[in-house]
Amino acid sequence: MSLHLTARSLMVPTEIVSDTDRCGTVVPRIREDGSLKVVVVTGREGTPVGILERIEILTEMANPLAFAVFQNRPVSSLMNEEFFTFPVDGDMADLSALINDSAESIDTGGVVLLEEGRCAGVLLYSDFLGYMVRQDAERARELAEAHEVVMESVNYASRIQQGLLGNKDKMRASFRDIGIVWEPRDVVGGDIFWQSPKREDGMFWVALIDCTGHGVPGAMVSMLVASALNRLWETQRDLTPGALLGKLGDLVRVALNQDSEDAASNDGFDAAIVRVEPTRGVVTYAGARIGLFVVPRDHEAVVRLNGFKMALGYKGTKPHTPLPETELQMQDIAAVVMATDGVFDQPGGANGRAYGPTRLSDFLGAHRVQGASEIAASLRQELTQWRGEQSRRDDLSALVLGF
Repeated sequence: MSLHLTARSLMVPTEIVSDTDRCGTVVPRIREDGSLKVVVVTGREGTPVGILERIEILTEMANPLAFAVFQNRPVSSLMNEEFFTFPVDGDMADLSALINDSAESIDTGGVVLLEEGRCAGVLLYSDFLGYMVRQDAERARELAEAHEVVMESVNYASRIQQGLLGNKDKMRASFRDIGIVWEPRDVVGGDIFWQSPKREDGMFWVALIDCTGHGVPGAMVSMLVASALNRLWETQRDLTPGALLGKLGDLVRVALNQDSEDAASNDGFDAAIVRVEPTRGVVTYAGARIGLFVVPRDHEAVVRLNGFKMALGYKGTKPHTPLPETELQMQDIAAVVMATDGVFDQPGGANGRAYGPTRLSDFLGAHRVQGASEIAASLRQELTQWRGEQSRRDDLSALVLGF
């Protein structure tokens, strides 16, 4: 069904009477002809001046005494002077807006349709309501079809995004144990985790990235960041983590043309990266607004290393400088944990407060005897319970790397 019909498509013929015609002549015709839902009353110039609505006329004339009183009077004494007129070839969408704006009851009666100023017929409100129901059903069907097309595209994009994530089997082969929490708020999201291949001496990088936004926009930026990471590994794999993050910020900024004065976008990302060097027994960390939680091998307290308070990418012409780095000895640590702000900012609990880094630190301390995969599973359960009935605010990601 077309959503752009004209009023003519729903027009029905009607009887037209003069305002001087007698009720005693017109009322019996309305009684006898059930198709006359609305009778149009015209004036001396032939233009509509009122309508006679079948239900109202029959109700009012049901009493024989009332009919006896009115039968010799002109129909103008019974007509309703409050009625709508509308061009017969006018768009139904415009008529819908007119009727909706009026807030008038449309239980009975109809609209007088005009052609060159004269009555061409009527559009009954009952037919109009049927049209509106069919129109809503058509719109619902079209929206459902459009939603299906969009979701097919988004689901396909999700498969592409997951293909850019770190290969879990390869990551497990690089650590004693790993645990991964990756839950986009929507089907796709702006969080990604990534691991490079290994250099000849066994060195490799592991990164956790939180890009601007979530959903499709965040996913598009995340794919750009993953591509830039792969490019840096291919061309500059000797970079230290701090220098790597600076270069990564520059690449993303240039790719989005954000290094020009008339840049249309202003997007970027938070990031944490560790460079693992098995032959040296060293793990080096650098972060931009994503910290690192270090679980010592002994029973000392969990240590939180704060990320540098600066996001990467975004508008700017000045190159990023290398970020501060922290070097850790593998023999001293049982695991390291990186998490995006979707973990910390999620409100929940009894008072609807954010989960926060302190709770994560306490949680890791309480679960330190577990393996990395068990810690991640427990953390996922912990965050679900914490959120409770609260809606998910952001993408949620965490990496637990066990040494």
